[in-house]
Amino acid sequence: MDHGGETDYQAEPFEPVETPPQRHPDMSKSHWPPITTDSKKALYERINLYRPHNIRSVLPRRRQVICRPTSLPLDFGVHLSRLKLRASFKEAPGSINKIEQKAGWTIIASACVGGNFDDVYDEYNRPGSLMTWNNEFQILPGHQTTVEKTRGGVGLGHVAKQNTVNDVKFNPLSSSFVSSGTDHTVQVWNLQGQCYRKGVKLGQYQSTPYDIVFKPGTSTLAIGERKLFIFRLEEETSISAGSSLHSLPPAAAFELSPPDIDSNVGAIVWGSGPTERCLFASSEPIDTNEFVGCHRIFDVGRGTSAIIDAKEAGDALCIDPFGKNLFLATRGSIGRNILRRYDVRTSTANKTAEFDLDQFPSNTEGEINDSTCSPDGIYLALARNDNHVHVYDCRMFRSTRNVLYDYSHDAPSHVAPGYHSYGVVKAQWVTSMSGRLGLVSGGADGCVRLWDPLRAAESKKNGIILAEVNSDVAHFSLGDHFKGEHQLIVGDCRGEVSIFDRVW
Repeated sequence: MDHGGETDYQAEPFEPVETPPQRHPDMSKSHWPPITTDSKKALYERINLYRPHNIRSVLPRRRQVICRPTSLPLDFGVHLSRLKLRASFKEAPGSINKIEQKAGWTIIASACVGGNFDDVYDEYNRPGSLMTWNNEFQILPGHQTTVEKTRGGVGLGHVAKQNTVNDVKFNPLSSSFVSSGTDHTVQVWNLQGQCYRKGVKLGQYQSTPYDIVFKPGTSTLAIGERKLFIFRLEEETSISAGSSLHSLPPAAAFELSPPDIDSNVGAIVWGSGPTERCLFASSEPIDTNEFVGCHRIFDVGRGTSAIIDAKEAGDALCIDPFGKNLFLATRGSIGRNILRRYDVRTSTANKTAEFDLDQFPSNTEGEINDSTCSPDGIYLALARNDNHVHVYDCRMFRSTRNVLYDYSHDAPSHVAPGYHSYGVVKAQWVTSMSGRLGLVSGGADGCVRLWDPLRAAESKKNGIILAEVNSDVAHFSLGDHFKGEHQLIVGDCRGEVSIFDRVW
């Protein structure tokens, strides 16, 4: 194609735009201004050294007002909020003595009419002093003895008498459990299918064994009677029911009291950490009018023992989680109750504190039902039979002996007319998801309450009711919902068991 003449194209001239030089802060030490104070002004001056000077500093935004609480309620944090009654049954023949849970199974021990060792046959004596629960209850044959049934002085033959079951404990390393009763025996029970059967028997004793305690994380069992007996059940828990007549001999036995003192072992506790080989025991006289007791430390590994200098009858015994301090509550004559603390890390018990507890009411025979140390070792809680829980600061024993918190179950009593009140029967520390401490207790008002140490004891928001039953509380058990256990099971003094779970 012919365009005609040629056309010349000329590019437009381009002039580059000069950009301002980029400025960088001088980082050499010689240009740093001297800062001799830690004030906010000096801090801002140092920060401005690293900012380009052509950038305007931005003022920090004001924090918005927080309209919601910064932490969860304590009952929610310990998974004990919104508990509802799931099931209840009244099959026990007497007051509930102990409730234990493990992996969905619940063991319930109770008293029964005519269930003591020397009691003759009673028409109201019936089974039910040992039961299991796993979505339904089952009455086990329990602890039985044979007695002669009489009526009007005429013998009617021999019948089986049901005995009171004092204590039950699960084996930490298996599904079996152990029970002690007023028939002077300790019995192992093995899980076979969906029910428990009798296994090996752990001796026939001269007196009633009350406390039975497994060493944490092991199958080593301590039984407290007049003496202390040690059993190791690693292999015996799988013995079949056909060998129930066989009695397993103890691995060791220790004398707690001299032969001239008529007393039983009242409390046993295993040590931990530096004292994990040690067993601490306290005795109480069989005659309730006596106030003499013996207290010892047994090194089970070495077979040695050391005497604790207290002379009064033992009431309660506990050790802190670190195995350092032992707390012993005793009961003397003329209404004197004493609390002592011992440093037990050495072979001898060194007393580091001693003082008298607050006086009990004149119409109450003062007794400490339970004692427990908080997981951090700071607080000590004493459950008293005057319906109070006293909490002490373990760090202040030397400077002050005053009660730090006084928690009272002061609601109207649920004790049946004509029956004796046992006050606060148990106290147990709990820890929330954020690490906050709480204390759970059950008392004669028929309530299981949760106490918050961060609130005043007199506050109406403290001591919230987790559960309420028809009679005064005899025992309760806290379980782990994530392990298939019930969050709260309460047994009362009329033999009723109530199971509570959280409504999610």
